[in-house]
Amino acid sequence: MQYPMFHTLDYLKNGSEIQRKSFNLLKEYMVFEHLSEYNPILIGTIPIDIAIEESDLDIACEVYDLKRI
Repeated sequence: MQYPMFHTLDYLKNGSEIQRKSFNLLKEYMVFEHLSEYNPILIGTIPIDIAIEESDLDIACEVYDLKRI
């Protein structure tokens, strides 16, 4: 099953405080723009809003040519 809302970061803008902070941080440093060729997706506790204080930003990427990176 695919969850299209997770393929952009827009849902974080109106989320919890930690989601909003994550959105601002990811946008400020253009993380997803830098990783765009690898189809990044934010995973873990923050996107599903069950984060705790020690939660971090987990990003999964697609890589098909490991020799290139």
